[in-house]
Amino acid sequence: MNSRLQNFFGFILVFEIFSFLVMGAMVYRYNHMSEHLTQAQAERFAMMAKADRLRQSSDDLTRFARTYVVTADPVYKERYFQTLDIRNGKIPRPLNYDGIYWDLEDDVRLLRHPDEKAVSLKDLMAALPYTADELELLRVSEANSNELVNMEVEAFFAMEGHFKDEAGTYTVHGKPDQAFAIRLLHSPEYHQAKHKIMEPIDTFMTRLGARTGLEIDEGLRGKKELF
Repeated sequence: MNSRLQNFFGFILVFEIFSFLVMGAMVYRYNHMSEHLTQAQAERFAMMAKADRLRQSSDDLTRFARTYVVTADPVYKERYFQTLDIRNGKIPRPLNYDGIYWDLEDDVRLLRHPDEKAVSLKDLMAALPYTADELELLRVSEANSNELVNMEVEAFFAMEGHFKDEAGTYTVHGKPDQAFAIRLLHSPEYHQAKHKIMEPIDTFMTRLGARTGLEIDEGLRGKKELF
């Protein structure tokens, strides 16, 4: 075999090795991009789910508070405070609590959603990659929800004949006033307080959707352009 032919085969060998290395690098980068994209999509879903849980917990509190003052059934008052304690991490958080929970019958709910460890919604949110602005929106919403709790608790006290004095403490005792409790939880002030809870969540959803949607679109475009 002459030297020219040897050089040719040597060139082919080097070219094949180079091509193999380039293809390997591209496959590695593609897999890395796929993993990053999968993680980004999972994080987006988790962040949306936790924000929606904040919204759902506020709606659950409203539903239980209003049902209690109308029916005087203590089951709904108990569920109200359970919802609040789960959100604040005071009692165990049920398994898959972000799914359907309170709308299930008791036996089905307890079977499908057994208790796990107690952890506050705030702590669950802190573990996710929200931006500082996004977390602030959720903090404002939760703070406003806690303010609404004060109005709901006032209605509960009225059901028992306890009312606020000038200092805002429940030292005034009288006849239970169910009509006042119902009126309070359906008042314009109550609806305005609900608006103050939901508006930051709506803003959050829009901003998070735009931010993470752009990141995912860029990831998909990068994968297509790679090959």
